[in-house]
Amino acid sequence: MHRSSLISLAALLLISWPAVAGSTNERPEYWVKQLRSKSAAERSAAAERLGRLGPKARTAVPRLISALRDLDLGVRCSAAVALGQIGPDAQLAVDEMVRVMENDDLLLRAHVVKALGEIGPDAAVAVPMLIELVRQKPDRDADPLERLVRYDAARALGQIGPNARAAVPVLVDASQDESPNLRGHAVTSLGQINADSDAVLRALVEALRDPAPFIRAEAATALGQIGLRDYSVSRSLERALDDPNDQVRKAAEFALSKRSAAANSTRSRNH
Repeated sequence: MHRSSLISLAALLLISWPAVAGSTNERPEYWVKQLRSKSAAERSAAAERLGRLGPKARTAVPRLISALRDLDLGVRCSAAVALGQIGPDAQLAVDEMVRVMENDDLLLRAHVVKALGEIGPDAAVAVPMLIELVRQKPDRDADPLERLVRYDAARALGQIGPNARAAVPVLVDASQDESPNLRGHAVTSLGQINADSDAVLRALVEALRDPAPFIRAEAATALGQIGLRDYSVSRSLERALDDPNDQVRKAAEFALSKRSAAANSTRSRNH
């Protein structure tokens, strides 16, 4: 064989080898098998790779549920993250994830709460536990992860959506919290839950005056979805058109356009 042919063959092998190896590693079964490794590092890496596959790894959910009970904290955390990345197809894991929240390790709890939100509406069984997390106010000298768990619990309730209506009172209270992070998540979640009540509308109109521009913008966005028949809400959004922040003005303008479209649609149906 000529030298040039050997070089070409070697180049072809180098190009094709990663593709072949990659195709093996893209199969969930390969990484599910690795979850049984005696090495905690390998088990953790396997969970991480399954998470990167996202919904394609749905068949791995039962093994990842088992991994939530692994003796190694790193493996448990990686399993929780992976279940969140798989998303709604990981709904079978929700009951075990709620049980895991009885664990004292804050890092694991933080990963589990975030994953519950990523699973979405099918994580509704976790709503009571998430409500309690939002309700519990950490001490000033508490571990920052405690605050993160609280913030992510408020966000997860919104990601669960209308199935989390029981959380509305605690989210209304949280929208007045001293922490802008919690206020922001609470306001966003109130819009996502879409509970059209006087208490929610008052909280969101009040949030239009929040010192933090991102919260005012979130409040305007939420008001574009609820309280469509409340004239005072439209007046509040019209005032937000003069907000000094460009994002708030844009959110208010978009919310008003949605409310106007909804009103026109209602009139059309009535005629």
